[in-house]
Amino acid sequence: MMSRISEATAFELAQQRIDALASALVDAFSIIPEKTVRGSQGWLYFYNTTDFIRSSNPSDSLVGNGPILVFADGGVEEFPSSLSLELAYAKIGYDEHAAG
Repeated sequence: MMSRISEATAFELAQQRIDALASALVDAFSIIPEKTVRGSQGWLYFYNTTDFIRSSNPSDSLVGNGPILVFADGGVEEFPSSLSLELAYAKIGYDEHAAG
């Protein structure tokens, strides 16, 4: 049986992936902690530019970025924004109806 990573480790893995994406665009991205979704099989992290998080100015916002999935075993996946969030929820074992 694989061991489950901690939420702190999952956050770090997501931020590392986001940092790599930002570096490629010569920008700075940050996770939006209050939008994190926790499921039985992992976490879903939403992010945007650090400037947008500070300013809420739409011109500072990313467009078309999907969330980062971090699985309980440490796997990381960039989730395409073109797919339904329900699919992302299913991948991490989150039941949006049960969460109410």
